[in-house]
Amino acid sequence: MTRSLPQIIGSTESALGALLDHALAPFPALGRDEWIYLNMSLAGAPLAAIAATLQRSVESVERIRITLRDNGILDAAGVLTSSGNDQLTAARESVTTATAQLTADIDASDIDATARTLELIQQRARAQATAG
Repeated sequence: MTRSLPQIIGSTESALGALLDHALAPFPALGRDEWIYLNMSLAGAPLAAIAATLQRSVESVERIRITLRDNGILDAAGVLTSSGNDQLTAARESVTTATAQLTADIDASDIDATARTLELIQQRARAQATAG
């Protein structure tokens, strides 16, 4: 039986989420939502964009920031603390190690084509979701 593209995307998302959870397990202050928040906010994304990615309200995303502050990852101004930087650096190394093996033997042109296709699907899905 051939699975549809949405089925493959869904099961891939679940598998990657489980892999991310496993890679972040040694870092109790950094769950999946905190990971996404930190990476997006440090790249300059506004709260609304982070909320859209997490499929949460802006208020909920603000609570993630507060939790990161309370756990010493961010300071009161929302800037990464020294301890937070150390944890994020170690977590990024863990995630990189875990994910590097996934595409190591896949041809670069196949990866590029897949990335383009998934980005287009993502853009269309977000546009459709926000259209009402």
